Amino acid sequence: MAVAAPLGIGTALMNTIGIISGIAGTIQFGIDNFKEPERTGSSIKIAVGLDYKGGLQNSGGDLPDIRLWSENGEFLGMKADPGKVKNGNVGTVKVNHKKGNGAQATYALFSANNDAICIAYVSITWPDENKYAWLGDWGDKCGGSWFYSNIYVKGTNYSPHCFWIDKNGDQPQTGFQVHFPDFVDYDGKEIKAETKKGYCNSYKFKMTTKPDPNSIDYRPLGNAKLPRDSKGNPQLRKSQPAPAINKKPTIKGPQGNGTTGTGNKSLHYNRLIISDNPDHKVKDLCKSKASLGPDFANIKEGMFCRMKDKTLFPICNSKIKDKCFNVQSKQLIMGGKSARDIPYVDFGDWTSGGKKPSGDKKPAGDKKQ
Repeated sequence: MAVAAPLGIGTALMNTIGIISGIAGTIQFGIDNFKEPERTGSSIKIAVGLDYKGGLQNSGGDLPDIRLWSENGEFLGMKADPGKVKNGNVGTVKVNHKKGNGAQATYALFSANNDAICIAYVSITWPDENKYAWLGDWGDKCGGSWFYSNIYVKGTNYSPHCFWIDKNGDQPQTGFQVHFPDFVDYDGKEIKAETKKGYCNSYKFKMTTKPDPNSIDYRPLGNAKLPRDSKGNPQLRKSQPAPAINKKPTIKGPQGNGTTGTGNKSLHYNRLIISDNPDHKVKDLCKSKASLGPDFANIKEGMFCRMKDKTLFPICNSKIKDKCFNVQSKQLIMGGKSARDIPYVDFGDWTSGGKKPSGDKKPAGDKKQ
């Protein structure tokens, strides 16, 4: 069996496990997605979603605090308050390892600051030049708040979902831990969607709602059989805690950018996105309890999701005239009439090339109504 190794010296691509159409598969990360190695620490890149009129909003913000541990749970180093990242951009953070320790930082803990961000992917480069990556899809599949990122993994046509984290209450998730080696595909084969059950809420990937976590759960080394809890899950160990950080008290409410918080559903009520991207599955968006964003229609899928109550409707056509969404008038039709009292204020056209949706009637246009 061929083995796909982590990205190292002289290697152009690595395979990172993501979720494609509900199936865990591999996405190739090119060398440009990583930072050059730091001999005394690790370099991390964090990509956040791209804001779009009528779509994702306020996805940029405060980069998270980053804490790193080795494979045996030894604390290696941290970087608090590393700065800000603009929407659609990549923030780079260097974390110095204590006492020049060049150990591989296999575990990372990302804890949010007050201005929420929506993370599309994270990559890390260790002192020994090994490189790993993690995709925001896992936040979605494991129950975190998410939306379509509009960010592509460089060198591919794949755009992962982005995963929201925040400290001041706008989002429920305040952070997450990742064991990077578990997100490398070693045999190049797709794995079944149910495999994600072994990833969620485990040492591989775990979300937290604590305000400022400083430790992780890790799997002890060695072949000793781990004790199991009442549900049969292996009991993990707590890592060495990272040093405490003295920060100002968290203020809940409006963010520093003047919004009332990305978690506020009312912000999205007057916004609509129409897409024809087959990866933007309306059914998945609508059935997810954790998805958050504007109303969404996909022409190719022929479906529309009213996000305020996660109700799915077909797109109107020559056969379906009622209880459907009309892409030309941008209205949900119920009983032969528009179901909305006021039209959408913001409209995001995510169709190929930004073209108007096709239909029987002349398009209504993209101007604010």
